[in-house]
Amino acid sequence: MYANIAMYMRLTIAKIFLAFISFVLAFIGGLPAAKAAGDASLPFTPYTGSYLVGSTFDVTVALDTHGQQINTVELRMTFPPYMLQVIKPVGGTSFIQSWFSPPAFSNKDGTLTLIGGIAPGGVNTSNGLVTTITFRAVAPGDAVLTILKSSKVLAHDGQGTDVLGSRGSAVFASDSRGAQR
Repeated sequence: MYANIAMYMRLTIAKIFLAFISFVLAFIGGLPAAKAAGDASLPFTPYTGSYLVGSTFDVTVALDTHGQQINTVELRMTFPPYMLQVIKPVGGTSFIQSWFSPPAFSNKDGTLTLIGGIAPGGVNTSNGLVTTITFRAVAPGDAVLTILKSSKVLAHDGQGTDVLGSRGSAVFASDSRGAQR
């Protein structure tokens, strides 16, 4: 009988010790924390095209959450301001419901930013419209649009885990001649 009690005590102490070690390692970062897959994407559509100098064209930024619930989108992008000018970014047709920072741009710096959220419960989408941007081609050449690494898509996980894995880029050619190339 005493042997069984002793064995029970050793097992209980061992379990407590392992639980303590696991807690300490997790607390100091020794164990990897649970993390979302990080594969949401923000692509441009279209991602290529040709336009005449002086003409305008629309580019959309969409969101594919790849099966994850998200609740916030923070988009930061650049464009060459000496080749393209933003006429207007439109957020009214976006799936984003609350703008913490509505679409804003600088044609001097070649930047566009927006931060928006989704109602409680988040959203899971394969092609959610974030914004439509109307550009004017102002000089000939190849203009590259880039979504910056500081952009984020936050999971609806109570921790604000950034799940953005793929950031879009696009190239638009403009020509000053009389025909599109």
